[in-house]
Amino acid sequence: MQPVDGNGSFRQYLAGRKPHDYLEAIGEADLLVTEEGEHNGAIVLCGGRYYEVVQRQEWLNGVINHYEYLLFVMKEQDALALVG
Repeated sequence: MQPVDGNGSFRQYLAGRKPHDYLEAIGEADLLVTEEGEHNGAIVLCGGRYYEVVQRQEWLNGVINHYEYLLFVMKEQDALALVG
């Protein structure tokens, strides 16, 4: 997990949004991503804060396959309402 770079991999998604509301994460797990009007993305708890997975980029290079995720910070009550 790291602060998002507004000029990095997710710059198109972040256009007009506040980068400080987001984090980037890299991992091997294939997490569910938000689909507007369809379903919410996976909820991740890190450092006592909740984040929703809103974008994903696949890096399937055959050497170290992984995913890069864009996570949006959520209010705790909103996250808990989604996870039940």
